[in-house]
Amino acid sequence: MNKLKTIFASAFSLSFLLLFSLYLVTEKEKKEEIQRMQAVALEADRVRIVRERSLETLEQKAQEARDREYKKNMSNIDNMLTLQSQQGTNIQPAPNLERAVPNPERTIPLQLSGPVTNAIRSARSYLRSSGFSREGLIKQLSSEYGSGYSLNDATSAVDSLNVDWDEQAVKSARSYLRSSGFSCDGLIKQLSSSAGSNFTMSQATYGAQQAGACNR
Repeated sequence: MNKLKTIFASAFSLSFLLLFSLYLVTEKEKKEEIQRMQAVALEADRVRIVRERSLETLEQKAQEARDREYKKNMSNIDNMLTLQSQQGTNIQPAPNLERAVPNPERTIPLQLSGPVTNAIRSARSYLRSSGFSREGLIKQLSSEYGSGYSLNDATSAVDSLNVDWDEQAVKSARSYLRSSGFSCDGLIKQLSSSAGSNFTMSQATYGAQQAGACNR
C-alpha cells in the first residue's frame, strides 16, 4: 500500500513538474514574442523618423537655394523696376525663361499699396529662382524667415500676379528630382504636402508626370 502511494506521489510530482515546465516555456515564448513586436515597432518608428528628417532636409535645402537665389537677384530686380519707373515703359522679360509667370514684368497697378508693390517684386524674384505653389509663395513672403511681409500684403501680391501654378509644380518637381530620387507617389506626396511644397493634388500630379517621375 505504501509502495502504491509512493508511485502515485511520484507520478503526481512528475506531472506537476511537467506542467510547470510547459508553463515556463509558454511564458518565455510570450515574453520573446512581446520583445520581438516591440523591436519591430521601434524599427518602424526609426524608419519613419529617418524618412521625415530626410524630407525636412530636402525641403530645407530647397528653401536655402531659393533664399540664395533671391538675394542674388533682388538688387538686379530693383534696378530693373527703378529703370522701368523712370522711363515709364515695360521691361521685356529675358529670353528662355521658364513659363513660370506669363508676364512677370507687367506694370504694377498704381492702386496697390507700397508694401504690396514691394511684395510683388519679391514674389517675381522668387518665381524666377524656384517653383512655388500659391500657398508656398504666400508663406515664403509672409514668413519671418522669408521676406517678412504681412499675410494680407503677401496674399494680395501673389493674387495680383498671373502665375501658371501647374508649370510651377513641374519646376518644383524637377528641382526635387535633381536633389534626390522619388517614386511617382512619393513625389506627388512631397509636392502636395503642407510640410513640402503645398501644391494642390491635381497640380502635384501634373508636376510629377511632366517631370518624368510617373509612367503615363
